[in-house]
Amino acid sequence: MLTREWIPDNPVVVGAGAVGIGGFALVEADNPDFVILVDPRVDLVLLLGLLFLFGVALHRFDHVLERRLPPAGGTGSTVVYSLIAALGVPFLIPTFGNFFTREFCFCESPPVWTGVFLLAAAAATIGWWLLDLRGAGSKPPRLQRLGLVSVSAAALAGGVHLVGQLIRIL
Repeated sequence: MLTREWIPDNPVVVGAGAVGIGGFALVEADNPDFVILVDPRVDLVLLLGLLFLFGVALHRFDHVLERRLPPAGGTGSTVVYSLIAALGVPFLIPTFGNFFTREFCFCESPPVWTGVFLLAAAAATIGWWLLDLRGAGSKPPRLQRLGLVSVSAAALAGGVHLVGQLIRIL
């Protein structure tokens, strides 16, 4: 949800971004499961396909949720959006910790650059939310560029990390 503002509304793009950003959580070359398997390709396709579908489903769910929430602006929407944001706060440290430390991701090489770019996208999103709650009509062009570039760079950095893991496995 911190990235939806900056992702084109195309299921293939959304799914590919989900694979790039989240693939490290499922595909780790040091995972002994990939050594035990005679041919891990089927499992890799299934894992990455599941991640692709999850990204598309989450994106669609976000659209449904957005249609049901009150428009931004005013005390009522500020309270509703603050409560929703508060529900996500406990997940921030473990989620972003996955990208920066081995203790959270349980992997040998966390995708640090993916995390850096996601933090930039999150900052752009929070900035836009605050502007939207104050009645801004549209996203400022600089904020739009920051969000789009940050999410694209996160997906690309994650994809590069994932390809490295896939090469080691195969």
